[in-house]
Amino acid sequence: MTSAVRVGGERLYKKAHRGETVETPVRDIEVYRADLLSADAERASYEVECSTGTYVRTLIESLPGGDAYCEALRRTAVGPFRIEDAGGEPLSVEAVGELVPEAVLR
Repeated sequence: MTSAVRVGGERLYKKAHRGETVETPVRDIEVYRADLLSADAERASYEVECSTGTYVRTLIESLPGGDAYCEALRRTAVGPFRIEDAGGEPLSVEAVGELVPEAVLR
């Protein structure tokens, strides 16, 4: 229940913080790649490439064993933007606009 999806008009993580238990809505996702980068007796580090709408924390919670949780999460790409391409410069309005679908305003 650590996702930002809304149930009954409220985000699941807010309900979880209050100790409420709510059935998480099921959605279809695709995991294109899940590489194990490192592991020891208590922690594992993965690099996951997945479809839009995937809640990685919820994905981790659903692993076999039932006691896994996401300690840290870092997004390294969104659409055409990749962290390795970032040069520390602000993005132009045109570049950001590539992420937003075109809309006609009247």
